[in-house]
Amino acid sequence: MRINLSQLKHAPEATHTFQFHKPCPFFSMGADILALEDMLGVDLKVMRAGNSFIVSGSVHARIRVVCARCLEEFIFPLEAAFEDEWALAEDLIGECDLGGCVTPSDRVDLRNSGMYQQRQDDLFCFTEEEVDVTERIMEHLILSLPMRFICSGECRGLCPQCGRNMNTDPCTCQDQAVDSRLAALAQSQWNSKK
Repeated sequence: MRINLSQLKHAPEATHTFQFHKPCPFFSMGADILALEDMLGVDLKVMRAGNSFIVSGSVHARIRVVCARCLEEFIFPLEAAFEDEWALAEDLIGECDLGGCVTPSDRVDLRNSGMYQQRQDDLFCFTEEEVDVTERIMEHLILSLPMRFICSGECRGLCPQCGRNMNTDPCTCQDQAVDSRLAALAQSQWNSKK
């Protein structure tokens, strides 16, 4: 996903919108590989603001995942909105020189300065006017994912005794299996209830 910001660079306070619908069959998240069910949709609104660009965006995807409770596959609908600040590296250096005259050797010093490094950490910095935003979009997509995928709020998961999916197969296992190491504690609690 590439966008060209040259038109916006020379037009202060201009706004431009970009839409992408790209196939992205899978992406990795740590040890897990998540598969997209269909196209990845991205909507971006980019506005020039001084030396940077303010980006409002949203990501739309349907991801095939496995439920953490019952281990069944299901489709997770993902809708994630984000806001970002982007800057062209040369504009960022110009912002950090505090209005002074900057020579080429000074630019190297500015790149190593604390002010430049702090500002660069706060935003997405790029070096050319045509930017590949795929990696940045994927970062926002991954950050919007839940810690665990649950197929529904009513998911009962797997039986801890026999391993059956309790959503589809009721099991006849005892509900209160007691760990043998805690049997004495369970016995004393049972005695105190009488």
